[in-house]
Amino acid sequence: MLASISWQHFLTALITLTGGYYFYIALRYYQSELAGFLKGKGKSPSKFPIAVDNSINIIGKARETEMISIADDKDIYYGDTMGDDHNPEVISSAVQEVENDVSVNFANKLEADIENLIEVYKNSDDKEGFLSLINVLVSSFRRYDSVTDLSTILGWTVEHANEKLRFTIALSEVQ
Repeated sequence: MLASISWQHFLTALITLTGGYYFYIALRYYQSELAGFLKGKGKSPSKFPIAVDNSINIIGKARETEMISIADDKDIYYGDTMGDDHNPEVISSAVQEVENDVSVNFANKLEADIENLIEVYKNSDDKEGFLSLINVLVSSFRRYDSVTDLSTILGWTVEHANEKLRFTIALSEVQ
């Protein structure tokens, strides 16, 4: 039976059925739009009314402030680009101050973290767990070794841990 249907008949039937389907959908769901289009109005009536701006100006218009003015670029003065800060002695002393502040901050942070870790492990016998956490903590501060005296902090850590913990640790175990 399928051999008796040619491709031409098949495509004609397919196009006819598809066209009929879309014609039904257009009539069923777009009836008012099609009626307006066929009557020559061109545009279909909108389902939503056009919004009219009937708002009241509650805030009012912005007014210029007394302290603000518009200046021309010729009226803006800039300081010397080199100034006093180009002196190498001033720059090196400023860098030294920053490095000192950074090293103090990192040292204080590391000591506080180590102190907290010792407090957590003071009633425990888990030496391996403590050493692994200390090594993780110290390794996170190794990148600041240039600005922090890490060996002094590690010495303090061993001494402080041996006083408060149930087990003893050596300096070689923390480095």
